[in-house]
Amino acid sequence: MAKAIRANSAINKAMDALRVAAYSGDLDVTKCMQIMLTSEIALDLYENRGKVQSSPTPDAPTKVKGANDPNGGTIGGNKETKKKKAKYNLDALYTKEFMQFWNKYPNRKAKKVAAEAWSRMDPADQGLAMRDVIDLDRPSKDPKWTEDDGRFVPMPATYLNQRRWEDAWQAVGAPTNATAEWIDGQGPEAPQEPPAAPEAPPEVDQGNLF
Repeated sequence: MAKAIRANSAINKAMDALRVAAYSGDLDVTKCMQIMLTSEIALDLYENRGKVQSSPTPDAPTKVKGANDPNGGTIGGNKETKKKKAKYNLDALYTKEFMQFWNKYPNRKAKKVAAEAWSRMDPADQGLAMRDVIDLDRPSKDPKWTEDDGRFVPMPATYLNQRRWEDAWQAVGAPTNATAEWIDGQGPEAPQEPPAAPEAPPEVDQGNLF
């Protein structure tokens, strides 16, 4: 505050001296230089009031791509590392058996989700799913799956998670009588023959009883 008052006072005095010199005609070069110098000093004091000079902050170290990062990994190489890991994880999920199942399944959507469901299954259940889809050719023989361009075919992950290979389904073209071929996930069953009727007891000649 005191600096501002002094600066304002110096500016006023310099301006007064300049006006007096102008009116009196006594305005030589020396006095003009003194008045201008006084005004500049006062103005500088006023404009820089309250400012505190601070030491310049050191520049942050430049990070070099591929250099070691203190937090782990390499600087600038994290994206490439993540891509490699993602590709490795997918290769591990897409096993030979899963790809055989996937290539035969008609509704091939959400492959990664289906592969994750497949990886959680027991090998025995994987074999049953492959038998249902590949060996029994359910995609082309189940009328529900062939109806309306496969509209009712479940998503592959749903098929696996809900154990849909255990569903009973009737093959296309199978007879509709009591001996129709039905598939229940364990393979077709042979039709059961009705049990034989019991034999009638032999007739007894009533005349020979006496």
